[in-house]
Amino acid sequence: QQAPPTPPRPQRQRPSAAHRPWLDIDGQRYPLLSAITVLGRDDSADVVLDDPGISRQHSEIRVTSDGPHLLTSIRDLDSTNGTFVNGERVRSQRLSDGDRVTVGRTALTFRLGGRR
Repeated sequence: QQAPPTPPRPQRQRPSAAHRPWLDIDGQRYPLLSAITVLGRDDSADVVLDDPGISRQHSEIRVTSDGPHLLTSIRDLDSTNGTFVNGERVRSQRLSDGDRVTVGRTALTFRLGGRR
């Protein structure tokens, strides 16, 4: 007599883009799909911003998981003009939904996934 087939193990799935945090830059939505997203003026940046006040590699946004929750932080990459969150210059800071980030003359809004 054959043993019943074992059910397949559920695979851990990455959240879809709709459930990932994202940036709103001038009405454009940029999902943060990678663990690290670099903002900058250089073509090698993940999000290229055409602003002379932005360094080639200006800031990085990190998305990590704490159990079921995603945590997002921003870190300045020794840029010339700095990275600002809600008007305060930061070296590194955790981001919350609705935080306003300014790099050079470019402002962007951080959004948690699954919203708007």
